[in-house]
Order: sequence, then structure tokens, then C-alpha cells
Amino acid sequence: MSLITQLVLQPVGVGTPALLVAHLQLGKLGGAAWTWPTYIIVPLVATGVLYLVGVFKMQRKGSAPCGLLILSFVAGWSALLLALDSPIHELSEQLFWVHMTQHEILMLVAAPLLVLGRPLVPFLWALPSGSREAVAGVMRSTPLKRTWFAVSAPLTAWLLHAAALWLWHAPALFAATLRNDAIHAAQHISFLGTALLFWWTLLENHGRRLGTVSLFFTYSRPRFTPAFWELY
Repeated sequence: MSLITQLVLQPVGVGTPALLVAHLQLGKLGGAAWTWPTYIIVPLVATGVLYLVGVFKMQRKGSAPCGLLILSFVAGWSALLLALDSPIHELSEQLFWVHMTQHEILMLVAAPLLVLGRPLVPFLWALPSGSREAVAGVMRSTPLKRTWFAVSAPLTAWLLHAAALWLWHAPALFAATLRNDAIHAAQHISFLGTALLFWWTLLENHGRRLGTVSLFFTYSRPRFTPAFWELY
């Protein structure tokens, strides 16, 4: 059983903070390195190449995104790489505080930077002209627009993101992520996906009033989540 599993599933001795135990184990974790798992690297490389191709095509047409947008996307993409493939990913399976830091990088660093980068237009430009028009047509369709309008409403976006955070910290689900890579990947996808929606609503959909309040309640949840689940 890994250290992080022990910290989640087993009580630490009275007066012995779990974080201190984790720190005492650092000496045993030398050698953590970049692992380059295929299921992480392939999507990251694909989105990076797609973005670069789109920007290049837009530049040729004289409509390239400004440098700040490009910088935001590159920074967000790099944050994803740091969280999902660097030694942080390997250490997150051993140390609880690194595990939680990885989640915060996904939701508080990568997600808002990617939203600020507005990559959807370069992604579309990267496609062949026929495919680009077809995808744009689907995106403009009434059913999809209505669905997006409902999902991206500030309250809905906040509820979806908050639900992902709270549900995945239920003891049974949290422990499952530590034992199964596929479940762990599903957790990361739900965290990142709902965080992108949450930040888009906050930064692009003028949901700032609700966003200020929801930011507090959403990201102060580590203080309340354990106590909540201890009731069950």
C-alpha cells in the first residue's frame, strides 16, 4: 500500500500530522522522473500541434491571435504537462500533499490560462477548410447552442465543478483513484473539464458576481470536504 493510500485510509497516530509523515518519507522517493505515459503525451502533443498549425494558418491570413493569447495558451499547456507528466505525477502517487497540489495546478493554473488563451479558433483553423466549415456548422446548430447556453450558465457551471470536486473526495471514490489508473484519469478529466467550464463562465461569460462567491466556496472546499464525508 502506497503512503498516500495509508494517509487516506488509515488514521495517523494522535498528535502526528499526516503531512509530517509525508515529509519524513521524502528521502525514500528519490529518482522520481518524467514518465511520458502515452495516454497523456499523445493528447497533449496533438492539442499543441493543432494549436500551432492553426496559429500559423491564421498568421498567413493576417488574423493571428495576439501574443498575450498565445502566451496564455502555452503557459496553460505547460502547466498541464507539469501536472500530468513531470515528477509531480509520480510523487502524487506517494505523497498526499503533492497529490492535492497536482489537482490545484490543473484547476487553478492550467484551466484559467487555457481559457484566457481562447484556443478554439486556432483549433478550427488547423482543420482542412471543408472540415472546418462542417464543425463550425455543428457548433452553430440550435440544439448545441441551447445545450451550451444551459451548461455554461454561471450557476450550472459552478454546480458541475463543485460536484466533481466533492464527489471525487468521497472516501470510496478517492481510494479507487489511488488503485486504478483509469479511474484516476477519469478524475483528472472531470476536474479539468469542469474547471475549464467554470473559468470560461467566470472570465468570458460575464459571471463575475456569482464567480467571486463561487470561487470562495469551491476552492475553500478542502477544509470542509473531509468533515462532510466523515458524516457518512
